[in-house]
Parts: sequence; C-alpha cells; structure tokens
Amino acid sequence: MVLMAIEGVDGVGKTTFADWLAKNWIRDREVVVTHEPFTSFFTMLDGYPTTKYSDWLGYLWDREMHINMFIKPNLDEGKDVITDRYYWSTLVYQSHVPFDLNLRMNRLVMGRYMPDIVILLLDDPEAIHERKPELEVDDIIAMQTLYKHIANVVREKDWHAVVILDGIEDWEVRKKIIIDVWKKYLTKLK
Repeated sequence: MVLMAIEGVDGVGKTTFADWLAKNWIRDREVVVTHEPFTSFFTMLDGYPTTKYSDWLGYLWDREMHINMFIKPNLDEGKDVITDRYYWSTLVYQSHVPFDLNLRMNRLVMGRYMPDIVILLLDDPEAIHERKPELEVDDIIAMQTLYKHIANVVREKDWHAVVILDGIEDWEVRKKIIIDVWKKYLTKLK
C-alpha cells in the first residue's frame, strides 16, 4: 500500500492529475483518490471570525479526521491512496505559522501516515494565473518557491520520495516517472 500526495498551488492541475493517475494506475492495484480539506469544517465556520492560528489548527484537525476516517481504513484494506493536497499545502498556505512549529505539528498529527511519495506539480506562474486570475503572479512565484524549499528539506531528511514535475505537459511521461519512483519505493521496502 502506498500513500501518495500530489501538491502544488491552486490551478496547477492537482485534481485533474490525481483523477487521471487513478484511472491509469497499475492494473493489479486498487487505488482511491481523496483530497484536503477533507471535512466540511471550514464551510461550517463561514461567517464566524477566525484567526490565522485557529485556521491552522482547523487544518490540522481536518488532517487527523482525514487520516482516521479515510486514509488509514483504505490503506488497511490494501488500497493505494492518492491525496490531492496533504501536509505540504499546510506548510505553504499557513506559512504565517513558524515553519519548524508547523512542520512538527503536522508530523505529530500524521504519525505513521507520512506520505510514501510526494508529487510536486509546478508550472509557469503566468499559465497558472490565466487559470486562476484571483492569484497574483508574485504570490504564485512565492508559493512555488516555498514548495521547492519543502522538497529540499524533505529530501535532506529522507522522509519520503519526492518527485518534482515542473512544466511536464505529457501525462504519459508524468505517469512513467511516478510509476518508476513507486517501483523503487516498493523495492526499498523489501
């Protein structure tokens, strides 16, 4: 069983790619797709005042529910799980929280449910801005830079495999790269 997270800024194609990857996954493997936020917690808060820290704690609570209600049961049933967003997105979108604290708390909540593989999708900031005009190009650049920093931190600590797909348009090429990493991961487990 593999827990794979697909990360990247809004508009980079995470959801589309997660769905495509699940439909084109390895034939003898069962795979399910999920996403974060997982619960409707944040829609319940519409109209209520929140602080930057209450939002952050809400995302951590949501991740714990996600793990206990979806990720763990599916992995226990022998399925591979692909999640559209996971803890890297909290590190990026809740970057007002000191990085080390944010990282430690995310690791605490995830426990043994750290992803095995993280796919980071990057794209030209102008192209993302065309798909998501509400995002400013400078903000996209800043978020993609932070995602790359997280990738470097994770690689240094060797917590899980990291694949960066930067502007690779051909989905079959993307799939081949990911399948190769997945096979290396399974070999590493043996």
